[in-house]
Amino acid sequence: MNSTFATAIHLLVFLTFAQRRNELATSKAIATKIHNNPAVVRKLATYLLKAGIISTTKGAQGGYALALPAEAINLKMIFDAIEPLNCDLFGLSKVSEKTEGCGSAILREVNQQLGCRLAGVRASFKAALAQVSLQQVFEGALLSLAEKS
Repeated sequence: MNSTFATAIHLLVFLTFAQRRNELATSKAIATKIHNNPAVVRKLATYLLKAGIISTTKGAQGGYALALPAEAINLKMIFDAIEPLNCDLFGLSKVSEKTEGCGSAILREVNQQLGCRLAGVRASFKAALAQVSLQQVFEGALLSLAEKS
């Protein structure tokens, strides 16, 4: 797994802050706050919009907002929304049937065996994600910040 999942969560936590202030957030504002590039934010937003997790308002005063309450958004929903960007959960190397050379066949077979054996782990991972809401992450971050100040 790459950092796309964490970046999506950061984006959504920022939108949770903005929602509390009844504000919309532009990709540039989000990118600044989460230390990323506006193009990355827009790409993630495309997938989150498609999943119905966020909404957008166009125009000079437009921006992104949560489409659902933070307590109704769980981490599995986020993971599923951005999974096409997230690569393989376990980072199995891609070896196509057309790849030739010493070891290619064994790599394909190893990946197949791992894929079968890790299916249960993947299901357990997603079930665990479903138990954590965006609101819980948001409140946990606020609590941790309060304890540090």
